[in-house]
Amino acid sequence: MRVKKFLFCIADTLTPKMRRSLKLIVKNNKIENIKEYCREKGFAFDMIPVNKQNINRLAVVLNQVRTVK
Repeated sequence: MRVKKFLFCIADTLTPKMRRSLKLIVKNNKIENIKEYCREKGFAFDMIPVNKQNINRLAVVLNQVRTVK
């Protein structure tokens, strides 16, 4: 199985661009543990695959750019 990476954004509530969230890069074998933890604690989370297609979205979420045209 090929290991993929995901960006997890975790916060009490997620803003549209998730600027105030905790951000973690995790491998796909850890996803279920993190999702379970977030649900137990009542945290909101978003999971973004780290790949070429999502590079623009990742840049916005990581506060590297304000918007993508």
